[in-house]
Formats: sequence, structure tokens, C-alpha cells
Amino acid sequence: MLVDRWLWSRLRALTVTVPILLIDLAFFAANVAKIPHGGWFPIVVGLALVVQMTTWRRGRALVAQIIRRGQQPLAPFVASVRGRVARVPGTAIYMFKEPGSAPPAMVSNLAHNRVLHETTVVLSIATAEAPRVAEKDRADVEEVADGVYQVVLTFGFADEPDVLEELRHVELEPGRLLDADGATFFLGRETVTTTPAKSMSRWREELFVLLNRGAASASRFYRLPSSQVFEVGTQVDL
Repeated sequence: MLVDRWLWSRLRALTVTVPILLIDLAFFAANVAKIPHGGWFPIVVGLALVVQMTTWRRGRALVAQIIRRGQQPLAPFVASVRGRVARVPGTAIYMFKEPGSAPPAMVSNLAHNRVLHETTVVLSIATAEAPRVAEKDRADVEEVADGVYQVVLTFGFADEPDVLEELRHVELEPGRLLDADGATFFLGRETVTTTPAKSMSRWREELFVLLNRGAASASRFYRLPSSQVFEVGTQVDL
């Protein structure tokens, strides 16, 4: 991280990390004798947490990779369905982390219900490297097609994202606010299943399926009212 993200030289990074490593090794050496007398328990717990976190990270990367294979650019996708689907009153907000791409929930909804709301927003949430982002700088709006907009909300890593409150202040056009309180939020919900393909070892696949099943919905994290949320399921085979 120090070299790749902070652009430190290797010498500077080693100057900082080596003394910290030596201190940690000294603490470890001083406590080695306690391992047979109960010290093994926190080590086992720590290893279990590491396995859980690395399995979750690897699994989410694989799911994102599989979803990315079927992604379509937003503008050409909207152009391809215009005239072939009905436009219905109201506001739909599709949440998807990749700006400029058609969300799988949107693709599925158009394929099955064949309707496009008069105001359709594809919403992406980004995290800045700064701790705080000023309210006036958080929203970036781009009109993709007639009535279809790409909105990117950027929060600092120390901000507590309140998406609904931020959307209430978004202007789709000069003088025209987004109707956030009357909108329906469409969220994708992946159901993960294991397959014989060896993306991960079988026991890690099963662990990831279990973790994914108990993962909290994005609507809770972003403080979206449950009465305005519509989840569209997608099956992903690892």
C-alpha cells in the first residue's frame, strides 16, 4: 500500500515498516511459551477470521468478474430498447457500482416486464480517498438518453452515506429536482451456487455461499426505506 497507493519509495517504506515488524516479532517471541497453555485459542480464532475474510474477498471478486462478463454499456443498451418497451410514469433508481454500465437489475426488469420509467436513474456510489467530501461536490449527473440519467454520488471514507437525503438535493436538469421520496429503488441481489468448475476449493465455495446468504442488503447500509426498495434476483454460478 505504501509503495503502490502512497507512491513511497521502497527504501522509505522499509524504513517505516521494518522497526514496526521488529517490535511485533519481539512481542511474539515473548509470548511463544504461552501458546501450549491457552495461547493457541486466539491464534485459532485469528486464523479462522483470516480464512473467512479472504474467502469473502475472493468470492466477491469472482462474482464481480462473472457479472462483468455480461455487462453492457448503458447508452447503447438504452438505445437498443427504446421503442420496444413501454414508458411508464414515475421514477426508477437502479443502483450499480459500475458507472456507464447497464445494471443487471435493469436488464432483467426490461427483459421480463418490458417497461422503462419516464425518469430512470442509474446510481453509482463512489468513495473518495479524502475523509470528507463537501455536499456541493458529491453529485455528478449526466443525461444518457431522454429521461435516463447516470448519477454518481461520491462520499469521503469518513462520511456516513445517507443516499436518500443526498438524492433529495440532486438536480437532474436546472430547476428540476429528482423525486427521491417517490422513487422505486431497484437493487440486484445475487444468489450464489457452487459448480464443479474449480474457481475456489469446494469447501471455500461452500463457505462463501453461506457468508453471502447472511450478508446484509445494500439498502440497509445506504439507509434506503424498505417500502421503496425492489430487489431483483440474479443467480451466479461459481
